This record gives sequence, C-alpha cells and structure tokens, in this order.
Amino acid sequence: MANAVNNNMFLVNAPAGSGKTTFIKDKINEIVDNDKNCKILCITYTNRATDELISKINSKNVKISTIHSFVSEFLNIYFSNKNIIELYFEIYKDDILNRINNISNDEKIEIANQKYREEHDGNLSFEYLKNNTETISYNELAFNSLYYGGLSHDALLLFAEILMDKYPIIKKRLTALYKYIFIDEYQDTSANILRFFYNSVKDSSTMLFLCGDKMQQIYKSYDGSFEDYLSLFNSETYSLKMNYRSSKNIVKILNNIYNDSLFTQKCPDEIDDSNVPQIYITNDIGTVLNNIEVQYPEILKLYIYNKERFENIGAKNLYEKISNMEKYSFGRKYSPVDVLLKNDLDNPDPLFKLLFEIHNFLKIYKLKQYGLLIQKINNKKQKIYNKDLLKINKHEDKKHFRNLIEEIYRKYNENTTIIDFLKFLNDKKFVLNQIIENYLEDTDENEYFDVLNQNLQEFRNICQYLETPKISTQHGVKGEGHNEVVFIAEDSGNPSVKMYKFFELISKNNICYSEFEKFYYDYVKDIKKFESSMQINFSEVKKNEYEKYKNSFEELIKNLQLKYDGNIYYNFFFLNALNLYNSKPNVTNFKELIKINTVFGTLTAYKLFYVGCSRAKKILKVIVNYSQINKFHNEFKTKMNNLGFHVVE
Repeated sequence: MANAVNNNMFLVNAPAGSGKTTFIKDKINEIVDNDKNCKILCITYTNRATDELISKINSKNVKISTIHSFVSEFLNIYFSNKNIIELYFEIYKDDILNRINNISNDEKIEIANQKYREEHDGNLSFEYLKNNTETISYNELAFNSLYYGGLSHDALLLFAEILMDKYPIIKKRLTALYKYIFIDEYQDTSANILRFFYNSVKDSSTMLFLCGDKMQQIYKSYDGSFEDYLSLFNSETYSLKMNYRSSKNIVKILNNIYNDSLFTQKCPDEIDDSNVPQIYITNDIGTVLNNIEVQYPEILKLYIYNKERFENIGAKNLYEKISNMEKYSFGRKYSPVDVLLKNDLDNPDPLFKLLFEIHNFLKIYKLKQYGLLIQKINNKKQKIYNKDLLKINKHEDKKHFRNLIEEIYRKYNENTTIIDFLKFLNDKKFVLNQIIENYLEDTDENEYFDVLNQNLQEFRNICQYLETPKISTQHGVKGEGHNEVVFIAEDSGNPSVKMYKFFELISKNNICYSEFEKFYYDYVKDIKKFESSMQINFSEVKKNEYEKYKNSFEELIKNLQLKYDGNIYYNFFFLNALNLYNSKPNVTNFKELIKINTVFGTLTAYKLFYVGCSRAKKILKVIVNYSQINKFHNEFKTKMNNLGFHVVE
C-alpha cells in the first residue's frame, strides 16, 4: 500500500488509564458545540459502553450504537432488494446445499429439514428457498439461519463489507449521513468492519477516529489483516499520553513492558508513588496469596484459569455446566464468562438475562422503590412480567402484590435449585409463561438440564461478586482500576496463554510489543500465502507424505530463513525446531516450524501481563511459580528488577 497518511483518518492510541472514554466524550461535545447540526456516529463495543456515552452526550445528532445494531439498522433498507437477496444466496449457496443434503449426517439437521418440509408442503430445495425469501435480516444469533436469510453476528459484518465493495453507493450514503465517525475499542473490532469504514471514508470529507490500545486486544475478533491500513492513519495529532489511574512506579513498569517510545505514558505529579510493585517467586503460591490477602483484604485477585476464579466466587459447578454446553464451548462467539458475568443487556443467554433481571427486580423491591418496580413490569421493550399483576383497583390488590413479591423474594433466597425457582415463578404467574416454558421440560434433551439443576445459591454468589468484585482473570481485566491487585501468573491451554514462555522471552531478550505483534502477523501471513500459492494445507499433510511435499517444505523454510534471519522472535520460537528439522527432516519436525500456537499464546500472555499490571492503582503484586522459571531464574530476576519490580524470594 502507498505510504501516505490520510488527513481525515486518525488513530488515537489510548493505553490503560489514559481516559479514552473521556476523550471521545469531550471530542464529540466539542464538535457539537461548534456545529449543532453536524451528524456524528460513535460505534462502541458493548451496550454498557453505549449507555455510558449516551448519558454524557446530549445531542439528537449523535448516534451511539454497538456495531451490530448500527450495521443492521443501516443496511436494513437494502435487505429486501432482489439483488441483495441474490447476493446472499450466491455467497451461502454451498452452505445451504450442504444443509439441505445433510452431508454431515447430523440427526438434528435431519429433524430440522423434516420440520421445514412439513411447514412448506414438502418443499425444501435451493431454488425454493431463494424464490420464497422476501428479505434477509440480522438474526442476533451466533449462527446463520440459512433457510430464512438470517445473518449471524459474524456473517452480518462480513456481508456488510461485501455489500460495500459491490455497491459503492452505500459508501456515499454513509459519508453523506455522518461527518464524523468514532470507533471505540478498534483493536477488538473485526478487520471486515474496519475496512467497511475505511473504504467508506477514504476520499471523502468525513473524519474517522479509531480509538483504543492494541495492547488491550483481548478478544480474537481482529486477525491482523488491517495492519497495512493502520499505517495510513494520522497517529500524531491525538495521542493520550497521561495515565490518570496508576502510581508513578506502576506507570514506569508499564512503559518498560511496552518498551516503545511511541507509547510512553506520563503520570500526574499528585499520584502517590510510595509503594514499589513486588514479584514473589515461590513454590507455595497458596501460602503467599493467603499472606497477601491478610495484609490487603480488599485486594483484587487476577487468575488465568476461569475454573479457579469461579471456585473462589462460589460458582464452580454452574461454570462447569455452562462450559459443557455446546453453544458456549471453546471457539464459540460467547463464553461461559459472558453468560455469568454480564448482568445487563449484553448477556447473550436468555436464561441468565432473565435471572439477572429477576435479581435486580428483587434488589429494587428491598430498597422499597415501588415506582421503579412498576416501571419494570410495564417496560414495553422487556416483555418479561405478567402485567396483570398491576391490575390494582383496591387496597387488597396492593397488599396482594406486595405479599407476592415478598414471597418470591423469600423463595429466591432459599436453598433451592434454579429450575425449582423458575417453576415457582411460573406457578405464581409472575413471569409470562412463554419466557419460562422452554426450561420446564424435565428431560435430558433440554440443553439447560444440568444448568437448571444447580443450586440457586451459586447464582446469588455471582450477583454478590459482581457488586464488589475481588476476583477476576487476566482475560477479564479490561475496565476500571482497583487500588490493590495481585496477579497470579499461570499458563493456560484453553485459551492458549503461555505466561512462562513470555517470561522466558522477555528475560532473555530486549523485546517490544509492536515488533513482536508484527512478527506474529507477518509469520502467519507468510505461511498462509505460501499454502495458497502451492494449494497445500500443511496441517493436513500425513507423516508418510514427506517425499511428496519435501520440495515445498524446503522452499518455505528457505524463504522464512531469508526473511527472518537474525530476528529475535524467529530465533526464540523456531531456531531449535529448524536445527531439529535439518538433522532429521520429516513431516513432524517440519510442522514445528509452522506451529504458531505457542507464538500466539506468548503474545497473548504479553498483553495480559501488561493489562493485568495496568489494572492496579496503588498496590501491585505478582506471584510466580519458581519451578516454571528455574531454568532462567537469574535472567528473570534481573529483568524484573530492571522493569521496576522488587523481587521477593
């Protein structure tokens, strides 16, 4: 790509604690003050972030929305167009035919196909579906509704980019509507959507702001394919250099971990710096953690493993049962953490969205805010409660209403299971029957069967935890700071987090996050590009096929050696594998040279270590397992001291 900076596109680097939300709010309000008729679009990552900004920006000309809500609404006028429907069936033709023919021999698909035929006079063919689809839509699910033109979360974003490329007039409509576009948490936004906005704004007068911090890229929505475009953004005009959260000692450590002058943060003079962050090297993590908790009872504990986290919360069984559900298994759009820890409209699960709603209802009841209770029952957007409850014509009706809520409150706090509580709500006609009926099927085929039979106390423990969280994971650390933080260093296989590999890398080398990330994306791109040109998928090559692919193996190895000669990341991760392959060439040893999971897990650990440390305002402590670093013990101690930690053994 051309090495030129677009003067209407800005990359706003906003490290942890630098006031990104305040910047977005102030910038939008400044624009509105100067031009009250100027239309602005602000894309946020969650409904909660949307609500927070809406509360701080008062202008009907500012549209604040999550990406899925905006794209769905913006493209909706095209979804009934015959050409767009034709495009949908062109894109998903193979998927639809595979489902019609049930090539996976899936019993559930066969049942669904039979049901469709029964509802459509025996018809189920590609042409029938195509001719009978009047519109496509966003189905708000993790999977496509192929027979009904329903686009999933991911498919909606991909389809948006394809539409934009095919019909340039859509780009013009976007830039005609909005003169300023802000993308919050750009690092967690898919490359499809970043390109969607980039290609729309390019060569227009609309200003595009990408706000965020690549070091806080926890989710895997972004695949690195937008990197070349990012270099074309103006990153000098707006850069948030001040850290308003952490002490000077912690900010110093953060700067040393990042190790990049472009992202160096400063700290207000008034922020206390009397406490020196500590790293404990021990073989008895439990004892050290207990001693720290005695000294700091309110300290936030950060774990890698969610199992340990929920065990500490008192919801281990609930977490395990949700983890066993297919739709929340590893690699799916939403995880058990999303289900259990999102107590608002962002919760992806209807059961837990309902439970959190009931919990909040009862919480309001105990505060005797009866007006708010009535508002909740009457809320037209949330069709949950039986509105007959509000047919209050005399004093006895009012008394009955209060007695009912008190009865529900007592039941909620009893030693009971989730399913028994739901049955109670159903018997009392407190919640609309259609909200609960799917959960009341007492069979093993009910996907919620194991979850529903867990004790409601575990859910109450989660609600209590969310009010005063003292336990988290490094994956869940994005957000507000905490005065006291203890970080328990661990490895994880699912998802891949190689914390001790990261410690070894940083102990033995002078590493920089930006350079490491670039190496990862480049290395993956080089392997995929070579596979594409040779029409090979190396992961599928069998052990006995070495001679068949030998020349291809060696050509790729040669190319990688030439490109990454002397690269510290290539040497660290692949030099031993290269030597092993040279001494014993075979398929197994070759695959070690293209295995990028360890690189990804180490890069993830790098980010989590930085973000975990950045959560601390005043007190930061890290606990490290001695047996995991004993091979580079001295280098580790020296490096941690140089970063700004005091090492305790």
